[in-house]
Formats: sequence, C-alpha cells, structure tokens
Amino acid sequence: RITKIAAGNQQGSQQLDVQVAHPTGPPTNFGIGTLHPSQSTRHLMELIETRLEQTPIPQEICSVRVEAATAAMLESHQHRLFDAGEDPCHQRELARLIDRISNRLGKQRVVRPRICPDAQPELSIRWEPVLDSNSMQADQTPPAPHSWQTSCRPLRMRTKPLAVEVMSVVPHGPPICFFCREEAHTVSRCWGPERIETGWWRGEHIRRDYYRVETESGQQFWLFRAGSGGWFLHGEFE
Repeated sequence: RITKIAAGNQQGSQQLDVQVAHPTGPPTNFGIGTLHPSQSTRHLMELIETRLEQTPIPQEICSVRVEAATAAMLESHQHRLFDAGEDPCHQRELARLIDRISNRLGKQRVVRPRICPDAQPELSIRWEPVLDSNSMQADQTPPAPHSWQTSCRPLRMRTKPLAVEVMSVVPHGPPICFFCREEAHTVSRCWGPERIETGWWRGEHIRRDYYRVETESGQQFWLFRAGSGGWFLHGEFE
C-alpha cells in the first residue's frame, strides 16, 4: 500500500501507524516517523523492526497492520554538471540516520536548537525534535528585527544566571569590580547598560540592565543588574 501511494501520486510516507494484533487482549500500537517523505520499503521496514525491538510484546503476534497516516510529496533533485553545494545523497543518508536514531531512542531525545525572537536571552533558544515538522519550518523563519540576536551576545551563556557580588562607584552605576566564586575581577573597560524588559503579560516581570565588561586580565563577561538590585553573571565572551 505504501509503495502504491508513492508510485502513483509521487508521494512518500512520513508517518506510519503500526498495529500488532494478539490472540487475546488489545493490540500493541506505535508510530514511526521520518525526517523526509520516503518510498523505500526497505528503509521503512528497518524503522519498524527497530521499534519492535524496543517495544514490549505481551503475547504472540497474529498479524501486523501498517498504515500510512501522513504522506507528503517526494523530494527530487536535478543532477548538476558542477556541484559546488551539498551532496543530496549525503543528505538522504543523514536523514535516514536521524530516522533510525529517533525511532530507536524516541523523537524527544533527538533534538536541534531553534532560535526564537524572545527578549529574555535564556529563552531565545529552544530545543525541538528534529522529526517535528513545525521545527523544520521554523528554521526558515527569521527572528524579529528587534530581537536580542541583533546585539552583541556572548558565545558562552549560562542557562541559569549566576549571582555575583558587584562594587560600583555610585548606586545603580556600572561595575568596577565583581566577585565570582570567591575570585575578584577588576573591571578595566565597560559597555552599557542595555536594558532588556519583558511585558506584563508574561507573568513574572523581567527587567535587567546588561553590561559587557573587560577585566584587567583581558577576559570579557556579560553581567546584568536585575530589577531587584542583585547582580548576575550571564555569559562570557571568547
């Protein structure tokens, strides 16, 4: 049935529903997903066998029913005389590898980052399953023009900002020295502040004044003063 659909309508299966029937009791059901539409019976059977190895079967098997729950147009690539880009064959092999790993470990464990136009830096990158069609489309959506990605950001950023002690010349002024894990850092240069603030509809109100500081040792850090007055280390520049 899958092969017939692919051949007749130039479509491939992207989501399979598998039902394993037993002599008594309810059947065992599970799904198979693919990164790209596939008409390869061998590839789809490999994915089904992989899931069967991971799925507890309570009784002997009477029959197995496989249904193409989702079908999509097959991708086609024109042969190029001078190919300076990525090899489509390699792309297909990578997609099949992702299919096998995702269906063996579970698609929630094979993820990739998605850039989101969020003012709060630690929420600007989210991890989504590679097999999720929504995440595939999201990669083509550029961030908002006024999102935080347009500013200079550190390559290394903490998931949870680290509380630090900061000394300033005047209250609410830029830092001249800060203490991180009992180590003192004297600031030689400082840029900022850059205010980042979330809207009231987000629940907890976030308001931060960020500073990019360079210490006497040449290291550069990303610090912010929260609305409560406390200071935090959020990232390091390399």
